Amino acid sequence: MDIEQARFNMVEQQIRTWEVLDQEVLDLLFTVKREDFVPAAYRMLAFADLELPLGDGERMWTPKIEARVVQDLALAPGDEVLEVGTGSGYLTALLASRSAVVTSVECNARLAADAARKLARAGIRKPVNYKGFSLPAGREACRKRQKHAFNHQLALASSNRPGPARRTDTRGSARRLRSAT
Repeated sequence: MDIEQARFNMVEQQIRTWEVLDQEVLDLLFTVKREDFVPAAYRMLAFADLELPLGDGERMWTPKIEARVVQDLALAPGDEVLEVGTGSGYLTALLASRSAVVTSVECNARLAADAARKLARAGIRKPVNYKGFSLPAGREACRKRQKHAFNHQLALASSNRPGPARRTDTRGSARRLRSAT
């Protein structure tokens, strides 16, 4: 398989057709290698329009959802992002590439450890903070962090079958995306 051709086809046939037209987001999809975050057994499906299993009942979003979320957040280089639900780490890598800091909370210790390894291999240089909490502790940690001025909050762990992201204002220019259930 020609991986670069498959990546190009993913961007042109799936992502652009979902009205992801921000050229910086599209360019980022060529820079951050999605196949490096997909479980080895599914690497050949990294560019398919499918939710890929991560194990433990968790799934990796389709490429078009990931790209649309990054576009809709309209991140700026100085932004700080709170991501609840690290998953594979791919979306975390996309967010880290467009913001100053990503704090990612993952309640599944295996997923958190796998994502940390994959992010390190991908050379993500900006600070990404990992916190492996049980779900109640993760929620409590998020409540405590509300005093911190995150520009963006993503609640990805609210559903193991994410639908389109929904944006709601939280305060000022801050935005929160939560997977629709």
